[in-house]
Amino acid sequence: MVEAQDLPPPASRPVRRANWFLWFVLVACWIGLAGWAWNVFRQSMSPWPLLPPDVPVGTYQTVREIAGPSSLRLDDGTLMRLAGLAEPGTPAGADRARARLAELAAPNTVVFVEIEPRAAGDGTLPAPASVFLPPEGAGQPLPFPYGRSRLLGQVLVQEGLARVNEQESYRYLNEFLLAEDDARRHRRGVWAGQ
Repeated sequence: MVEAQDLPPPASRPVRRANWFLWFVLVACWIGLAGWAWNVFRQSMSPWPLLPPDVPVGTYQTVREIAGPSSLRLDDGTLMRLAGLAEPGTPAGADRARARLAELAAPNTVVFVEIEPRAAGDGTLPAPASVFLPPEGAGQPLPFPYGRSRLLGQVLVQEGLARVNEQESYRYLNEFLLAEDDARRHRRGVWAGQ
């Protein structure tokens, strides 16, 4: 009979291979997770995370005439309504808004136009658009320099010449609401008597 002491020790080599494989899988998963977290962090810190680089969202157009207190007619004949604005409540308010719009975007002024999506049933109204004034002397650069430009509707709201239309879904609604709050706190334009 063989005694227990005469048996060879159990082989530990396959166990070591299994441990190395598990460590390899664990490290690979950790590196993949770190790469994913870095990518998410990098995209969240980008100023325009949803826009691909160097792709224009709008086009440069030339203003032909001011068609109303918040409307422009472009050289191609298109009538554009400044998106996000409510029509002025009084004729005097409409005249002031129209005069300021004529100062900002006189005929032959080059503007950058981003057409906004229309709501259902809006076929008879002019197309809503975000209209930007490019920086002085910048020419027509692409990508468009949003940070150095002025949004016409926001200027009218900040000066108290127009109110924000909160019923309209609009890309720059938060910026317009901040501008309106600033005009209200400083009692500019339509907020002067309140």
